[in-house]
Amino acid sequence: YAYVYHWMGSGGGLDPKPLEGRPFSVIEVGTGRKRFEGKLAFRGGPETQETLHVSDSPPHGNFLKAGVLEADFSAFSEPGMYVVSVEGVGCSWPFEIRPDVLREAYTATARALYHNRSGIELKKPFADFARPAPHHPKLTPGFAGKLKYTTVPYQDWGSEGGDKAKLEAGFKGDLEAWGWYQDAGDWDSYVSHLRVPTELLFAYELRPENFRDGDLNLPESGNGVPDILDEAAWLPRFCHRLRQELLRKKWGTGGIGLRVAGDAFGSDLGPTELGRGSHEDTDRIWAASGEDAVSTFRYAAVAAHLQHALNLAKAKDPQGVDWLKEARESYAWALRNQRAKDEGELKPIRAYAAAALFRLTGEKPYEDRLR
Repeated sequence: YAYVYHWMGSGGGLDPKPLEGRPFSVIEVGTGRKRFEGKLAFRGGPETQETLHVSDSPPHGNFLKAGVLEADFSAFSEPGMYVVSVEGVGCSWPFEIRPDVLREAYTATARALYHNRSGIELKKPFADFARPAPHHPKLTPGFAGKLKYTTVPYQDWGSEGGDKAKLEAGFKGDLEAWGWYQDAGDWDSYVSHLRVPTELLFAYELRPENFRDGDLNLPESGNGVPDILDEAAWLPRFCHRLRQELLRKKWGTGGIGLRVAGDAFGSDLGPTELGRGSHEDTDRIWAASGEDAVSTFRYAAVAAHLQHALNLAKAKDPQGVDWLKEARESYAWALRNQRAKDEGELKPIRAYAAAALFRLTGEKPYEDRLR
């Protein structure tokens, strides 16, 4: 599709109605031949809601503030370089049609995920620059003893960064877990980050033949597993390390919490109020949240989903993790430890976990829970 609209600043949005029905064409770059023709159709007005965040967005949650027409050329799929041209309006930038046209976008996005990994150093040949490992209690100089486990679940922190006194009251001791994704510019972890492996795993299972071992130049490349699954396993591996450490130290009973932050104990800018690299953020305490059913259901879902994808790839986990066992145990813990006040968050994630486990095992209790 191509879209026709115009915001005119103080002139407001251009009314597209006079252009409705106007001819457009898909023109081959180089030859100038028209390869497809159609007519503009109305898409939506300036009051069409485009975002759920209506309260802090433009009126009606609409970013364009203008009516939109569409040029639908989805019936045309012949590979080549083209522009879309609208009579009396102009033409688009050149674009390409080919079966693998999204490969570059996929690679750039997945490589960005790799560069946002916490707990490992970045170095050649996997990155164009070097960065020491950040927020790793055993590898990051000065970070030993700075990552603490608190029994307070993230839902009860009192604010996004947490109440310092409340978190400290729940401290059990130092953690050695590492390996989340660095969020935004302040490097902390949220349960919502498990959406990353979820979407990578769905992409893989839709078209497994499109993904290969070695296509993302990761440290794991060459281990016999498609690189997209290695990236999808990054955050579940943090969950696995965290869960096993809590069980080993008898600080937990089988669940996890996925809020990790230092906001209650200082700024990421440090004492000089100057921006620093993540590996230099060592002068404040970081708290890892207590076990909660939302985080644990989500981990159960992703662990089962990951095992399904490995089965599709006819591959074993390179580190020997039994993801089905992790999924079963985490799911069972979350079922026992649900809180009614968290039901809004729990319901969709519980359903995802039940579906993933049912698909993997065929066992009726998971199907019944999904229903």
